[in-house]
Amino acid sequence: MMKHFFKSLANIALCVVVGGAAGAIDSTSLRIQFIKGNIADKTAAVREADGEWAPVLARTALSFVLEHKAVLGDDRDLAGLAVASVLAVPDSYSASLPAAEQMNLSQELTRVFELFSDATVKIAVVSKAVHLSDRLHHEVLVSAFNDYISRPANESDSAVVKETIQALGTIGNDESFSVLYRLYLENTFPSLTDECARAIARLAPRASDYVDAVIAAGDVRTIRPLFDVIEKSADCPDVFKARIAEMTLSTTIYTAEGNQPEAVLNLQLDALRVLVRLNWTRAAETVIVFFDQGSTAYTAGRFSESDFVEVIAATAALSPLDASRKLSAYLVALNAAQETGRAPAPRVVRAVISALGAIGNKQAFDALLAVTYLTYPDDIIAGARDSLARLKW
Repeated sequence: MMKHFFKSLANIALCVVVGGAAGAIDSTSLRIQFIKGNIADKTAAVREADGEWAPVLARTALSFVLEHKAVLGDDRDLAGLAVASVLAVPDSYSASLPAAEQMNLSQELTRVFELFSDATVKIAVVSKAVHLSDRLHHEVLVSAFNDYISRPANESDSAVVKETIQALGTIGNDESFSVLYRLYLENTFPSLTDECARAIARLAPRASDYVDAVIAAGDVRTIRPLFDVIEKSADCPDVFKARIAEMTLSTTIYTAEGNQPEAVLNLQLDALRVLVRLNWTRAAETVIVFFDQGSTAYTAGRFSESDFVEVIAATAALSPLDASRKLSAYLVALNAAQETGRAPAPRVVRAVISALGAIGNKQAFDALLAVTYLTYPDDIIAGARDSLARLKW
C-alpha cells in the first residue's frame, strides 16, 4: 500500500520542473514533511505548497486520502486533508494534462465526493469541479452530482444540495436538467426552490432537446412551470425565450383543441405576450392560427374582451400580411352582425379597425368603408375613416 503511495508521488513529480535553488529547497522540505509527517503535517504541506509543486502534493494527497479512507473511515484529520488536497489543485492545472490524466483527476475527485460524508469535503469537490469545468472531463463528476441530489437528502445535507444544484446550473447536462426539473415540480427541496429555478434556467438552452420534449408532450401542468422559469430568467437569451414561447403557443393550439381549460388559455396568452415583446415575427403562421382559436374562445365566453383585443393587436403586429386578410374577413363578419341587429362589442370593433389602419393594406378598403355606412357609434365610424386614410395605395 505504502509502496503504491510513494510510487504515486514519484510519478507525479516527474512531470514537474523545479526552478531555482530556493524553490528546490522549499519543495524538498515540503515533500519530506508530507512523507514523514502525520496527517496534520501532510495537510500543512499541501496548504503551504505553491508554484509547480502545488498540484504535485495535491494529487499525491488525493491518492493518500483515497487509499486510506476505508481504514480511517470518517476521521476528521483525513477529511481535512481531503479538503486541502481538493482545493489545492490549481484551477489552471488540468489544462496542461493529457485527456487521460484529466479523466483520472475527474475520477479521483468523484471518488472523494462519493466516499466522504463530510459536507465540507463534498462542497470542496463541487466548487473545484465548477472552477475546472472548462478544462476537465467532468462527465463522471456531473453524473455523481446528479445521483446525489436525486436521492433523499438529510437536513444536514442541505448545504451540499444547494452547492450541487448551483454547480449543475453551470456544468450540468441533459440528465441534470431532467433531475432538477423533477425536483422543482415535486418541490423536493422547498427552501431551495429559487436555486432550482435558476439552475434550470441556466441549463435550459443547453438542454433544448429535453425542454422541447416537455413542451411537445402538451401537458400544461408541466409546461407552465418550465415556461415561467425560462421567461422570467435573466440567464436565458431572448432568442431562446422567443423560441420556447412560439413552441408553447403552437403545441397548445394543436394538443388542446376544443374547450380549452382556463389554464391553457392563460398560458397561450402569456406566450403570445412574449412573442410580441420580443417582436418574434418568425411565429407569424402560428399567431394567425391562434387568432382563429382566440376568436372562437371569445365567442364562447372563454376569452374576455380585453384578452381578445390583445390577440387582435398581436396578430397585426407579428403577421401583418396575413393579418390583413384575416382581420378584414373578421370585420366583414362584425359588420354583418351589426347590420342584423346583433351589435358586436364596440371595443373589439375598434381594435380590428385600428389594427387594419396600422397595417395599411388596401385589401381592407371594402370592410372599412362598409363601417361608415352602418349604425355604429360615431367614434367607430370616425376610426374607420381614419384607417381608410392610412391605407397604402
